[in-house]
Amino acid sequence: MRSLLRRSVLFLSQKKGVEKTAVRYAFGDYTSKIITAFSFPIIASNMGFENTGKYDLILTSCIIAAPVFTLHISDAIYRWLTDTNSFEQKKGYSNGLAFLMAVLIFIIGTFPITNLFYSSTLLLPAYCLLISLIIYRACQQVIRGLGLINKYAIASIFNALTYASIALVGLILFKKDLRFVLFAMTLGNLLASVLLIIPITKRRIWSPSTIGFDQMFSLIKFSFPLLVNSLGWMLVIQLNKYVIAYFFGNDENGIYAITERLASPIYLLAFYYYFSTQDHFLKSSEVRRDSSFLFKIIKKLVLISGIGTIILQLLYMVFLPHFFPDLTVVLRYIPAMAVANILLAITTFLGIPYIQSKDSNILARTTLYGLVIMALTTTISINLLGLYGVYLSISLGTLLTIVMRLKYTKHYYLKSL
Repeated sequence: MRSLLRRSVLFLSQKKGVEKTAVRYAFGDYTSKIITAFSFPIIASNMGFENTGKYDLILTSCIIAAPVFTLHISDAIYRWLTDTNSFEQKKGYSNGLAFLMAVLIFIIGTFPITNLFYSSTLLLPAYCLLISLIIYRACQQVIRGLGLINKYAIASIFNALTYASIALVGLILFKKDLRFVLFAMTLGNLLASVLLIIPITKRRIWSPSTIGFDQMFSLIKFSFPLLVNSLGWMLVIQLNKYVIAYFFGNDENGIYAITERLASPIYLLAFYYYFSTQDHFLKSSEVRRDSSFLFKIIKKLVLISGIGTIILQLLYMVFLPHFFPDLTVVLRYIPAMAVANILLAITTFLGIPYIQSKDSNILARTTLYGLVIMALTTTISINLLGLYGVYLSISLGTLLTIVMRLKYTKHYYLKSL
């Protein structure tokens, strides 16, 4: 009886801590996404479907290239910073930062070579966007590892405001010029990174004496499977953009891109507890003793995001026909994208035990299985169902991964009792 009471009190205290942290994360993420969601239809209307499709392919390419070049080392930095040992924290941060600096120098060095073979007015803006994404992502993970969630939230909002304001002004003055939209996003990333770098430097976790090949290799060994996992889930959504562009052209890809943006609030609802849950699990050895904690969080996110999908669809049914009648075609696809986002969220939550136990290789393997199913389904269904075939393939791939990860998660918690 005493053990049951202690476990109940522990669960309630854990839940309160996760709820509190989730609100702080949500403040920054929700506000920034709302700014982006409401500004993007205006930006897309000024650019048109074709230019929106081109812009989205450039952004997608940069989003995919960033973890490829960095080997997802920023997530390893975050994992090391959650360690209670201060030496491990300094080792993770210093070696990770040294690796990232070498990567940035390499990327800058490849620009003249790339420019020789592919000369375009969009190449330099694309390179700048890639560099800014790498810097901003790394700063976010360091801030999370240090527990400075308020700084994370403020930087997210500032980034979105900078992007939206500059992009809108640029498109009004120079209609359909993609360079100003790319420049706006780059500047937002860099200025937000400055806001995060200031508190990071005050923590004095940089220690050159800890830098070494063995230490750096340990981070890469942990992060590389996370790269495979991350790329897999990126490809679940992003690879389809290339497939759509190939089969149907940039107009249909523009519709897919706009649908993804407008459904982004559901993505945030589905991931409402993710960062706070991950932070709590990695920093606490007690939470692993109660597997019901994770599954209750998942059930709650499904409920919240399900209600959110209905409300969002009703809002768009009023908002789009009145203000952006040329974008109403996306209304039919938003529920399908919302379901895909919810399934992706469940899959990601079930990946937390893998990170906690540092079984990143098995985590990546489950993602690859799901990606193979998605690719096969897309090949069969895209010509038969069009864009609906893409959403069907995402759902089937994620469902397979959920089943595989459920088996591991249950085994992991039973083993930990």
